[in-house]
Amino acid sequence: MLTLGPDQKVEIDPRNATSYYQLGLRYLRNDEAEAAVVALQQAITLHPRSDVTHLFLGLAYTWEPMSRRRQPIVVPLLSGP
Repeated sequence: MLTLGPDQKVEIDPRNATSYYQLGLRYLRNDEAEAAVVALQQAITLHPRSDVTHLFLGLAYTWEPMSRRRQPIVVPLLSGP
């Protein structure tokens, strides 16, 4: 598992859907739904048949900020598209 701090940057291979998928999950874990939507949409552009990426994109669209949640939502690290 890769854990990065808020000031650390990640290099993304612009041709790799898995890179965008993992970035999208990281954004969700950091409670940044709008950024997650952008990353997951790019992953789908590169790999349109990834069911799991579509699933997490739907989750990102309905994401509630942590401050408004009643219970925490766990985002598992899956193997990618």
